[in-house]
Amino acid sequence: MILLNGLKSESLRKIKSSVVTLGVFDGVHAGHRKILEKTVADAKKLEAKSIALTFETHPMKTTHRQAPAVITDTEKKAELISAAGIDILIVIDFNKSFAAIPAGKFITGILVEKLKMIKAVVGFDYRFGKGGKGDAALLKEYGQLFGFTVDRVQAQKCCGGIISSTEIRKRAFAGDLSAARRMLGRHYSLTGRIVRGDGRGASLGFPTANLDATNEVVPPEGVYAVTITVAGKLYRGACGIGRPTFHPGEKHPPVEVNIIGLQKKDIYGEKAEVVFIKKLRPSRRFSSREALQRQIARDVEKCRKMRID
Repeated sequence: MILLNGLKSESLRKIKSSVVTLGVFDGVHAGHRKILEKTVADAKKLEAKSIALTFETHPMKTTHRQAPAVITDTEKKAELISAAGIDILIVIDFNKSFAAIPAGKFITGILVEKLKMIKAVVGFDYRFGKGGKGDAALLKEYGQLFGFTVDRVQAQKCCGGIISSTEIRKRAFAGDLSAARRMLGRHYSLTGRIVRGDGRGASLGFPTANLDATNEVVPPEGVYAVTITVAGKLYRGACGIGRPTFHPGEKHPPVEVNIIGLQKKDIYGEKAEVVFIKKLRPSRRFSSREALQRQIARDVEKCRKMRID
């Protein structure tokens, strides 16, 4: 897959025809993958390039000054879109200038002129252009004038409702990671940089890597069996979210992972992905330091033996 930042790349000049899908694609969930897979399949049939157009930050950050917490950052999103087989991923900075482009001008100036689009594949509720006035119906109207076709992919359902990024955020925040997993088609995960903590884990004999996940959808407080990929290696781990023993009610509860078998000590600044396999127990206060140490030891041993498929 070719990853392009913005619409000014010389690579776009080489495109003769394309099938395009566009969206935020936060989470790249099962519904998104249906859209991406159709885009790829249709592009192959039409001997065209498959293109996905997405955004560096959520559009609501610009339009409403506040965006929902993310499920997947841009790097993870690109990885998942690439796995779907897309030829070209274009990541756009959704700034005020971009937000002000009228829907019709977006279709003619970007989709038709720049991307040589011969077919658009969109989700059931996708809107675009200034004020969100563009939709599948408008695309079809312009398609009759400019010679491209449009397919609108129906909503995918799971767990009693429509699969959406909003619903996945809701389930993850509530701790329903089983439903989040089914909607995503994979285990729920967090990504972020390893930052320095206060060293309490190490003082208890169980050093932890502290993940900066303040912009992501963090599950409820508790102890989880996880895997963590850091510095290019995959490890099992025991993840604690929140610390009622020391800091009850923190606004942003820390995400701390005891990485089982880690040899490298200096991982500060490294990007890591924590994948949630199973919740072991809720967070709780302990009567003594020794009681806490014994429980952590039991948690780590369970994580050491867990299956990670």
